[in-house]
Amino acid sequence: MFMGPFDEGGDWSDSGITGIYRFLNKVWNIANSPIASSEVLDSDIHVLHRTIKSVSEDMSKMKFNTCLSRLMELINHIGGRDEYQKELVQSLTLLLSPLCPHISEEIWSILGNKTSVFEESWPTYNPEYLQADTVEIAVQVNGKLRGRITVANNAEKESVIEMAKDDDNVRKFLDGNIIKEIVIPNKIVNFVVK
Repeated sequence: MFMGPFDEGGDWSDSGITGIYRFLNKVWNIANSPIASSEVLDSDIHVLHRTIKSVSEDMSKMKFNTCLSRLMELINHIGGRDEYQKELVQSLTLLLSPLCPHISEEIWSILGNKTSVFEESWPTYNPEYLQADTVEIAVQVNGKLRGRITVANNAEKESVIEMAKDDDNVRKFLDGNIIKEIVIPNKIVNFVVK
């Protein structure tokens, strides 16, 4: 499942197993971390709901490799903390359960649940949380990445350009004549300098 789309076939090799092993170790460590009493962060809510949407759609298409990829992105986003909110870990466990039933059942039990993970409802996403308040935009000068800026989602083109010009690293490369400013909303700013 991790190696690629199962319906497209391909050679089986166990060399990629270490990646999924590391991923499951991260999940296990998160599940065995202390439970946080704080609320789930807005950024975590946005990533979680995008993950729920993607995994739900990919499961119905039997694209298990992309389901795992989305779950890995979620783990990379929340990983490395000292404690985790229970609802976040429970949602992660529910999403992981069709792919890794045994470890999911064990984690579900560790979280203090008395029933099976498979008796729970599948998580649903809220469309309001799919759109983040801020986005990270790459800033290029002559096609080379020179910085990243965080701006409000769907910010005005002029303000994005000004923020990009104000970035310390980008400013070093803008010493010539700017002949063109290319802005792809919520994705990239590119300055063509001569």
